Amino acid sequence: MKKTDIDAWYEQIAKKAKRDREIVESVLTQNSIRPIIKPAVPQRLRIVSLTFTGKKSGVETGPISFEWPDLKPGLHAIISSHNFRGKTTILQMLKFGLVGSSGPQDDIDAWFQTLTLRFMIDDDLFETRLEDFASRTGSLVQFKNGSERSLYSFDGAEAFKASMEGFFLDKLGLRATRIVIDKGGKEVTQEHGWPWLSSIMTIDPAPEDVFGGVPGLKGGMPSYLTRMFFGLPWVETFTDIKAAAKKLKLDDAQVDQATSRNRSAAQDRLAELEREREDLAKKLSGPSDFDALVASERAEMVRLALLAPEIGALTKKVSELKENVAQSGDALTEARRNRHAFDEAEQAGTIFRLLQPEYCPSCDEVFTDEYRQEKQNDHDCVVRSAREGTRRPHGRARAAFGAGAGSQGPS
Repeated sequence: MKKTDIDAWYEQIAKKAKRDREIVESVLTQNSIRPIIKPAVPQRLRIVSLTFTGKKSGVETGPISFEWPDLKPGLHAIISSHNFRGKTTILQMLKFGLVGSSGPQDDIDAWFQTLTLRFMIDDDLFETRLEDFASRTGSLVQFKNGSERSLYSFDGAEAFKASMEGFFLDKLGLRATRIVIDKGGKEVTQEHGWPWLSSIMTIDPAPEDVFGGVPGLKGGMPSYLTRMFFGLPWVETFTDIKAAAKKLKLDDAQVDQATSRNRSAAQDRLAELEREREDLAKKLSGPSDFDALVASERAEMVRLALLAPEIGALTKKVSELKENVAQSGDALTEARRNRHAFDEAEQAGTIFRLLQPEYCPSCDEVFTDEYRQEKQNDHDCVVRSAREGTRRPHGRARAAFGAGAGSQGPS
């Protein structure tokens, strides 16, 4: 049985790599490399008509109504009455209706209101419609058997771009191509779809590359487009292999950088540990800290033993002082009590001296004014003198002053 081309492809890779086929298939699968050998099928894309409307604003004003109908196969020229005015915009609108991105220049984008681009792929007729140019709202329709069918509807710039990309990749049998680039030592995988593949449809006036001259795209992508559109076999697989090889190369570089950083960090740490070891060796070679601590403790114990008699005497003195303090507290308390009693007696005497007795509390004999005046002049007590009998007062008993019932008259 004759082996297929795919089987031969796997076995040829395994033979050159000196590895088992199972390992080869596993590695290729991990890196998303597939054997794609489908033959190229030529297809023809042709513009049929272009129409767009709008309104100018700014320095120039006025309505925009452009129509370019019934374009036949062949070579067409775009000319204008004023050089450098309008021709580039027409080309941009043609590409915009096919790609869904890279529309007119920003300064005039707001001028346009609608866009209709009719085109054919082989014998199939399609039309891109933008009902609202500013919001990128519209649809992609197909005409067939006298009727039209909506293929995609979109509302927004991203939806418009995705719709056109999905349609053309499927219709033309293409797929997005991935490449790996190096950005500051970091690998970045990029996928390029219909906007990049569609660059094959235009050639700049002074191109660096005939095909794929898109700014910012490097890494052999123009040559990939050339091989692909010329129909060379294994082009997509070859591109995937180159992307995987570039990725592995960047991965190896990153591993080397990480290894170098780790090695440097390990060397620095080793040097630090060596310095710590030397410092520790110096400390261990001198007197031991433990021995110095034991000697210090012994010296303190000797000094404490010498101070023991003095400490005992001071302890006894402290006990005596505590006892004296306790006795002093008791004496102070007693003195406070005596002082309080004295203060009360003094206050009672003061109050009593302020009184003016009218009669003797013992015998009820009434004191006359002359008697009180006499005792006051002699600084003698009226009541005490009366009780001692030094002088009898001349006056009447309480009854003479109208004392209450039960008084007994003069004594």
